[in-house]
Amino acid sequence: MDWDDLCNQSPRGWIFHTKGWIQLETVQSSSKDVSFGIVKEGRLVAVMPLFISNLGLGPFVELLVHNGLHRHTGLAWAPDLGASEIKTIQNLALRRVLEIAHEVDADRVYLGEQNLTKESLSPARQEIPLWVTEFGFQMGNCFGTQGLVPAPGLASTVVDQIVVLTETEEKLFASLTKTCRYAVRTALSAGFQFSDLTSGGQCLAEYHRLATLSAKRTGEAIPAIDYFETIRDLLLPLKRCSFIFASLSGQNVGAAILLHAKESAYYFAGVSDPSYLSQGVNDFLQWKAIAFLKDTGSCHYRLGPYFPGLPADWPVAKVTRFKSKFGARPFSIIQGSKFLKPKRYARLAQEYVTRLCSEL
Repeated sequence: MDWDDLCNQSPRGWIFHTKGWIQLETVQSSSKDVSFGIVKEGRLVAVMPLFISNLGLGPFVELLVHNGLHRHTGLAWAPDLGASEIKTIQNLALRRVLEIAHEVDADRVYLGEQNLTKESLSPARQEIPLWVTEFGFQMGNCFGTQGLVPAPGLASTVVDQIVVLTETEEKLFASLTKTCRYAVRTALSAGFQFSDLTSGGQCLAEYHRLATLSAKRTGEAIPAIDYFETIRDLLLPLKRCSFIFASLSGQNVGAAILLHAKESAYYFAGVSDPSYLSQGVNDFLQWKAIAFLKDTGSCHYRLGPYFPGLPADWPVAKVTRFKSKFGARPFSIIQGSKFLKPKRYARLAQEYVTRLCSEL
């Protein structure tokens, strides 16, 4: 069994565990790949994606060892292992993670679990991982006005928004917020159309064109078109990605990238022509994504994180609020840190608490 075979068979493996995706993340984030496997009697029995990154945090740059920042992974093991074997493998893997962190003199180790794995979506899900109970990690992560603000003892309320697609389409539509249903109906009345253009020759160029238009409004930096091409080349042969579009009068005005495996799907990115926002293009596209994924066999659709505990006018809260409109259920995000140099984070903690108190 090779690395990707194990990922495909493991109840804890997903797309982000695979070799191709690890390479993609390494290049895109300018990180170092220090992923490793565990072998027993000549057989690969577990894999651990792992990266070393320099992460800018305002007043300083931290050296971070992690298993995925926005796209969590976690330790994935073979499906036929017993409980005692799994416990041994977990301990070996976590000791190796900490060894790597000390070897590179890291400031922090950050670990998370992927919510779309078969195990995470089953009764076997473990809300408190071994790296908390036995290795001294602190649960949670802290977010400020602009994004990540890690510090010992601080954690923001953040949940994954996951739509359960096993309901009927009528119930799924009824679970959208009232304003969202209105926006979808408005778009339908205006003549918006949905299409899956994943295999089309102009798919990437059209997505990138819309991403460029969207970035002019938001000010965000967008990856080069080669990045999206790599994603499609990696996942399309396995039927694990979809590039979907919303169009009006024959013109593409919105697009989204969906990743899917093991009956679960992930909203990777979305863009739209700002000229059509008032006509509900984004609501329309997400609703059509829900219907499309249900029809193609997915049972869960992850829209991404939402921050219900942060002040509503903070940018990080505004950006993610859109994801709470589509009838998703909140799933806890299992994540946490071990601060190897906690004093470095004191200033971040002080600035965060001061700002938060001023908002109350």
